[in-house]
Amino acid sequence: MAEIRCGSVVRSTAGHDLGEIYVVTGSAGGRCLLADGVRRSVESPKSKNPKHLVCIGETSEVLTNETVKSVIRKVRRSLADVES
Repeated sequence: MAEIRCGSVVRSTAGHDLGEIYVVTGSAGGRCLLADGVRRSVESPKSKNPKHLVCIGETSEVLTNETVKSVIRKVRRSLADVES
């Protein structure tokens, strides 16, 4: 299993957001701070326990709302291609 750190692309495995894709923007108090660029911006990230996340990729881009949305869009496309 890949280590979750800033810039990781993750999928939620538990909670009301099960299956959602996020980019990790940081950590605080043992929790990951997550953004999707739409509902959760880089400036106001969601806090989630890392044991409820699975790493599905990495990004080295500067984390802005636009780049987060772009990265998530690319990951969703690649996952759709794999599933079909």
